[in-house]
Amino acid sequence: MGKPIDFLIFNGMDKQNISEVVFVEIKTGNSQLSSNERSLRDAIEAKRVRWHEHHVNHDMIAPERPVLSQDR
Repeated sequence: MGKPIDFLIFNGMDKQNISEVVFVEIKTGNSQLSSNERSLRDAIEAKRVRWHEHHVNHDMIAPERPVLSQDR
């Protein structure tokens, strides 16, 4: 994933029953968390996380525009 975390672990996914989601940040040597990483850690530890599901209406998706010879 990269920024602000390196990995997400979905415990239980192999058994089709996710019981936990783990955010993983890998650090080497004396490296420290960035301010964004600390903010994310704090939000997770304070349980300020939520689920959001967004459904897109197909009528709102613009159809692909054909390539015209003048566009090339």
